[in-house]
Amino acid sequence: MKNVFLCLALAGLIVGCAKGPTDSEMKAALQKTADATMAGLIGTGAEAKQLGDLAKIQYLQVKSLGCKSDGDHSYRCDVQMEVKSMVGTQNNTESIRFIKTDSGWVPGR
Repeated sequence: MKNVFLCLALAGLIVGCAKGPTDSEMKAALQKTADATMAGLIGTGAEAKQLGDLAKIQYLQVKSLGCKSDGDHSYRCDVQMEVKSMVGTQNNTESIRFIKTDSGWVPGR
């Protein structure tokens, strides 16, 4: 009987590790990438700060519709997103590859 519980516990751990990023991890990864991209495009300084505030891309909601393993430490996820930008708020659904790194999840190709 102990072996059955041990097997079930180990199976739960394996399944839990094979799911890919959570919604909050995907949102954080997408926001971090958008912020870094905009900072690279706009630069630094007071004028850049004002323009950056205007041009900011904000991920309001990110929801996984499902993820599948896509190689070592990566998952391809269908993601429903609500994104706010200078043109308004949009709802999109996209397939995005997420890669697990030492510093967390990052969107990739």
